[in-house]
Amino acid sequence: MHHRDSLRCACAQIEHTPTSPDTLFGKHIAFLEQAQDEQIDIVTFPETSLTGYPPDGEAVRKMAIWADDPRLTSLAQKARNGYAVVGFIEQGRGGQFYNSIAWLHKGEIIKVYRKINLPTYGRLDEGKYFTAGKRTMTVDLDRHWTCGGMICADAWDPGLLYLSAIRESTVLALPIASTKEGPGGGFSNERGWDILARYTAMIYGLPIMMCNWTGPHLDMNFWGGSSIYAADGQKLVNAGTGEELICAEVSFADVIHARQTMPTVRTLSPQLLLRELPPLLN
Repeated sequence: MHHRDSLRCACAQIEHTPTSPDTLFGKHIAFLEQAQDEQIDIVTFPETSLTGYPPDGEAVRKMAIWADDPRLTSLAQKARNGYAVVGFIEQGRGGQFYNSIAWLHKGEIIKVYRKINLPTYGRLDEGKYFTAGKRTMTVDLDRHWTCGGMICADAWDPGLLYLSAIRESTVLALPIASTKEGPGGGFSNERGWDILARYTAMIYGLPIMMCNWTGPHLDMNFWGGSSIYAADGQKLVNAGTGEELICAEVSFADVIHARQTMPTVRTLSPQLLLRELPPLLN
């Protein structure tokens, strides 16, 4: 397996207006073609990007697709040289529905990850109609780059980020569907996400591609602001409030430097957790 000394990362920020699945599919095709022209190694789309974010449980049933849907296969064929991380509502076996992402590359659906931390508070009701995933996941891009995947609220669970770090992620795809009004209580999503992403990148020496929707959703508004962070927590590029493809190059040498300076990954102690957790679970 070869390796890249640097990785050209991108976020494809899409407007979430009432639209047909065909329109969303077309936007994915257009952004993947642009990414191909710009020699992007990996592009991340927003949470549920291919199907749209559901307003309620009935919409989930109507919008869901299987993980081998022809649209995903077609997008995988467009990811000829690089990788694409695409979100969708997944129809699962047993009448279950999942909030999922797929890694696509060279015509193949490499892996599918299902969101674990389903927010059910404020204006958010995911726990009422999605089934939670059961494990974290990574994809090896090459010898240097291992891509972890968290979906939106997953990143607010420190344990899930810890597990991604233990799996030796060296870059993180973080699709989100964040509105200004979602949490309620006057909480600033824009500020909160920036703090969380900077902290996570810095503490784990982990470059992050955080990709959000933009535009209206019911009586709420996605705020855009998709960003790419370096391994030291520095924000490399930031999207505005429109549709756009943002890109930045992250260096594996910078990952090494960040992890030598802040040795969190080297000093993780899963054995300690293994000893401490069982009594707490009883």
